[in-house]
Order: sequence, then structure tokens, then C-alpha cells
Amino acid sequence: MREEESPKNNDLIKDISKTIKEEWKKDDLGQKITGWKNSILTLISNLKQAKNIVKNNYDMGRRHYELGNYDDAVFRFKFLTWMEPMHADGWYWLAASYMASGKKPNAKLAAKKALAIKPDFQEAKDLLKAASGAA
Repeated sequence: MREEESPKNNDLIKDISKTIKEEWKKDDLGQKITGWKNSILTLISNLKQAKNIVKNNYDMGRRHYELGNYDDAVFRFKFLTWMEPMHADGWYWLAASYMASGKKPNAKLAAKKALAIKPDFQEAKDLLKAASGAA
């Protein structure tokens, strides 16, 4: 066994690390930085959860649409686009849900938002044309 890998050295490293952490906690700056680190880790965790919320609402919205539950689909896609305003597919499916429930003015607005994000979105172009009364 080499010198640097000995259990004695490992214990020494652990002791030094523990001492540094304890001293860090006593220092005002150390406490602030530790607080910031914890806040950043919480933010990252929340962002990951938000992504899951967006995906889950997208999936549920699509399922409601497929089942003909257009009001429920509208709810899911409105929530999704509130959470992630640049989600072109969310805006498209919101427009499709409005269109299916007979709310053409709302469908037009949502389709326009999808196209503002993704100008070459052919399905959104077709839906906007249908909602505008052009065949």
C-alpha cells in the first residue's frame, strides 16, 4: 500500500475536511455562500420538477383531446403554456382544443402564438386558416 492511500492518511484528510466545514459555518461569508448554494440547488430541483409538470400536462392534454374532453384539454394546454410560454406544440394543441370546442377566436390567437414561436409549423398554419374561415 502506498503512503498516500493509507487509512491513517484517509482519516487525516477526513479530519481536515471536517474542520474546514466547521470553520466555514462559523464565518458570515461562509454562511452566506452556503445559503446561496442551497438556494441554487433548490432552484435547480424546482426547475426539474417544472419540466415534469409541463410534460405531464402536455401528455394529459393530448389524452383529453383524443378522448374528446376538449374543455379539460384546454385547461391542460393553458396551464402548460403559462408554465412554458415558448412551447409551440402546447400553443398548437391549445388552438386545436379551442377549435374542437367551437371557440374559433381563441383558436386563432393560440395558433398565431404557435406560429410566432415556430413560423414553419404547417399544422398551426392549417389550423389558423380553418379558424379564420378560409378553407
